[in-house]
This record gives sequence, C-alpha cells and structure tokens, in this order.
Amino acid sequence: MSRRFNAHPLFEWHAICCIQVFGTMKLTQMTMSRHGDGPEERTQSIPLGASIGADRSFASRKPNEGLTMARKILSLVMVGLFLTLARQAVAGQYAFVRSVGSYGTENGQLYNPYGLAVDSQGNIWVVDNANNRIQEFDSAGGFIRTFGSYGTDNGQFNNPHYLAIDPSGNVWVADTSNHRIQEFDSTGGFIRTFGSYGHDNGQFASPMGLASDALGNVWVGSYFDQRIQEFDSAGAFIRTFVTGNGQYLNNNALAVDSSGNIWVGDDFNHSVQEFDSAGGFVGTFGSYGPGNGQFDYPEG
Repeated sequence: MSRRFNAHPLFEWHAICCIQVFGTMKLTQMTMSRHGDGPEERTQSIPLGASIGADRSFASRKPNEGLTMARKILSLVMVGLFLTLARQAVAGQYAFVRSVGSYGTENGQLYNPYGLAVDSQGNIWVVDNANNRIQEFDSAGGFIRTFGSYGTDNGQFNNPHYLAIDPSGNVWVADTSNHRIQEFDSTGGFIRTFGSYGHDNGQFASPMGLASDALGNVWVGSYFDQRIQEFDSAGAFIRTFVTGNGQYLNNNALAVDSSGNIWVGDDFNHSVQEFDSAGGFVGTFGSYGPGNGQFDYPEG
C-alpha cells in the first residue's frame, strides 16, 4: 500500500531514487536546473548525498526529475564530497560510470535513499530511508545484503538518515525518529544501540548527522537540538558542544577529517562550520546564494 513518508523532519516529500557512481575526474562546480519564482520553492535535479571511495570515485543519490522540495535546494554536493575534493579540484567534471537501483522494495531497489558511505573494500552502503533499511552494494553496483525493517526493536528503524563506517568496519546508523544510534557489524549483525528522546547528555532530538573518527569515536548531530555530541566506540558519552561563532547551528550531516576536525553542514545559516576535536570553534565559510562558495541549505 502506498504511503506518504516524512523523509525529513521538516519537509514531507516523495522520492523515487537511484544511486549514481561517477569516475575520477575532479570536480570544480556543478550545475542544476531550477524552476519557480524564488528560493522558497524550486524544482531541482541534483545529488543530495555523496561519499568517496578508495579509488576516488564517488557515489551520490539523485531524486527523480520533477521532484519539488520546499526550501531544501542544495547549491553544491554534500559536505563530505566538498571537503574531500576542495583542495584537489582542477578544471573538469566527473564522467558518469553507472547507476544503481530503481524504485521499489525488493533487494537492490530503493525508496528515497539518503546517507551514503564507502567502506575500505570499496563497497557502498546506503540508507534506504523510506524502506527503513540499510543496503550494501559492491563497487560495481551489485547487491550484497540488506538489513532492517520498520519498528522500534533492536535492528529496526524509523526514518533513518545518515550512517558512518568506523575503522573496524562497523556500521553506525542514525535512527532519526527513534531518537537513537544503532551499531552493526560488517555483515549487518546488530551490536548495540544507545540514546533516547531528550536534551540531556546522551539523548537526542532527531539525530541525523553522523561521523566516525580515526579512533573509532562517533560524532552525532541532533537536528532539533542544535548540538554535536561525541561518544566512544562503546556508545559512552564523552562531550557535547552547541554552537560555533555564536550562530544557530542546524546540523544535518557531519564529516571528520584526517586531523580529527569536525565539519558541519549548517543548513539554515547556509554555511559550513569547523570545530577541532575538543569541540572548539575553528571557523566557518559560506553564505546564501548561487555563486561559487555560496550555499542554499547545505545538507551534508
């Protein structure tokens, strides 16, 4: 039975999606088709997520042509892709290699794929948001496995968004509407869960952004809580920090670089903020607009 799915905490929309993989040419900018009277509502056809593979290819999720999202247009690919390529970019663009997935509920099919990650083997992990499951594909796009279903039990999901893969190959999933984080091994076996709804340390209000650092610690951003929390590899709370540069921090997605700094896509401020590994504010860049270096609700 068809149902409408609240795929984002603020905006309800339908999506019929696939995963696209691109080659190793470097990216300097991207173009998108826009229709409408202004930034409040536009029709767009651009990637909404990206992840980098060991061979420097990247995977992105792409909505169907004609998908309209109120006030959720992205000017650039997501922060993870931007951080990886920003210092390497030269003239050129990515060459299309393949597309993976089609609309549906069967293995290898997708309904509103959201977060993406590439593991050390080059396999692609996808949060199949509206199907409330995780799917794994090999580097050629071949289906490997799926796990998860709708619910509140261990290993089940309610509106999952982003995921991260730690140095041990374990998969961490932001189970957004269950207000918790779940950890799985590389075969999809459930390991642990932590978190509940609330605003105290270790609690979440719609966790979305998720990243793992080189030590295996996990960083989580709560969409409605305007803060970042750090946990160790066993899910124990370490620290929290709230804002950077005195600005409202609305964090959709996170990335941790090789130095341990945390980069946050601050969508309502149309900017990216950087923090050090202790949560200290380092800097911010970006502003609202269509120009190079500007953003329109950067999501991750």
